[in-house]
Amino acid sequence: MPGGKFELDVLIIVSSDPRYDTRSTKFLKALTDEGWKAKLVGICSDGQTDGDAQNVTRVPVSAKTVKRFYAHV
Repeated sequence: MPGGKFELDVLIIVSSDPRYDTRSTKFLKALTDEGWKAKLVGICSDGQTDGDAQNVTRVPVSAKTVKRFYAHV
């Protein structure tokens, strides 16, 4: 594992809500089970970021912004 001056070894950023994206949460769990310092960052359109799991951060965005993002993809 890399050792350096950074707090994290791996940062996973997804354009989905981690509560419903089991692939990314399983990836996070696999990394942390192996001893990596990892964090998952996703979005939430409902504005309720309380209750996020450990090592998971959901960034609130408006529903309009989410729709516009997916329209461009």
